[in-house]
Amino acid sequence: TDADFQRELDWVDDFVARIRHIKAAVGDLTWTGGLLRVPEFREVHADPVTYREAAVAALEAPTLGEEEKVIVALSMQKLALPELVRLSEHVLDLLETGRVSETVFNHAVFPTYDWNTALVEGFADPAVQRLLQRVLASPHVNDGRKQIVRDEILTGNAQKDVVEMREAGEIR
Repeated sequence: TDADFQRELDWVDDFVARIRHIKAAVGDLTWTGGLLRVPEFREVHADPVTYREAAVAALEAPTLGEEEKVIVALSMQKLALPELVRLSEHVLDLLETGRVSETVFNHAVFPTYDWNTALVEGFADPAVQRLLQRVLASPHVNDGRKQIVRDEILTGNAQKDVVEMREAGEIR
């Protein structure tokens, strides 16, 4: 119904307003860890399933800037692996249609290990394998990223690195 559609639009608008508030509160995103100091970010980050649909709409929105979309991407990093793969596939679609930058794509799909290691640790999962093969085939992903996927993630070397970093207390 029209009322349901309007509620959905309001929900997305509320989410976009929240992301803009987070951006204003954190200021410069040179160090993304600063996002964790913002209560509104922590709320979304702790429960990404609740905000997933609004986040997808926000990533698609031409009105949000790159740093705001990076905030959205990082806020979704606690999704379970199947949902994270689906989001990653969608963000790859957005990259390929020019609706997100490579920076946003990298934060969404290949964040630093302090944000998420799920794809690296789940590299053998068939859905992750399909996603990584799509990344390798995409003309919109740079060669450096493809080399990391090919030489580190798909070989399991990155997974070993994560295990060692975790054992050394460098990441959780």
